[in-house]
Amino acid sequence: MSVDLSQFVAAFLEESYEGLDVMESSLLDLDSTDVETINTIFRAAHSIKGGAGTFGLDEVANFTHIVETILDALRSDEMEISPDIVNLLLESVDCIRALFAASQGGAPVDQAQIEDVHSRLQACMGQEATAAESDNSKDDEFGEKLWEIQFIPNADLLVQGHLIIPSILAPIVFIGCVVRIPTR
Repeated sequence: MSVDLSQFVAAFLEESYEGLDVMESSLLDLDSTDVETINTIFRAAHSIKGGAGTFGLDEVANFTHIVETILDALRSDEMEISPDIVNLLLESVDCIRALFAASQGGAPVDQAQIEDVHSRLQACMGQEATAAESDNSKDDEFGEKLWEIQFIPNADLLVQGHLIIPSILAPIVFIGCVVRIPTR
């Protein structure tokens, strides 16, 4: 038996637009010490990304993924909140709205704007990685940087509910690609 997901699209879109409203109003009121507000914004983005993927709105899901990654870095104190990041996230909300509208037969998106904001989101993540550069990098035969990152978790990491792949590897994919994940 297959389930027709199209019957849930209208409810998903309504919840997504509400989530975007929450993201926007929360970003406008954001205080750099307000962890719960950042969590609220993150949860809205996470729900939008997951639902968009479920309903085949890949462009929305892919765009929202990097927004979610930045929000995750903010809530885990890997990145500091700044007016520039808040403004970029507000622009991202506008882009996600436009992507939803276009997916429902509305006006086509301004692809240049989407690409510009997406590039700036990637640069935002890249700046954090650049600040962490150390002697662990070397150039490959094509002149590109190679990094060796070793991660040895304590024995209780998974018991404490930490998800290793999303929290550690997700930001790395915005720097480059993971070549090998050795296991013991």
